[in-house]
Amino acid sequence: MLRILDYLKRNLRFVPDPVGVEAIATPSFHLLAIQRDGFSAGDCDDAATLAGALARAVGAPVRLALASFRPDRKFHHTWAEGLASGVWVQLDPFRAERTAARPTRLVYQGV
Repeated sequence: MLRILDYLKRNLRFVPDPVGVEAIATPSFHLLAIQRDGFSAGDCDDAATLAGALARAVGAPVRLALASFRPDRKFHHTWAEGLASGVWVQLDPFRAERTAARPTRLVYQGV
């Protein structure tokens, strides 16, 4: 799982969605962009879908998390987690600045 997280950190750049638009690209789109340009760009849901696809490709169970780190508790962040040696590993290349913060609201969506 750590290799997948490292890959995401090296090859995926954070770019927010346009205001008022929820855009999401497929894992194939990102992989082709990385192959062609050396990187791809997207926001947390792009990272979550790509991370989940990569973890599943190596046979790991995956779950998605939806969370809020805001005082108003409105959901605004998602990431994938992969199961490795019985431990859920966060595959979130964009969350380093909040690693120590606890979500004000957190939901896990199935495996």
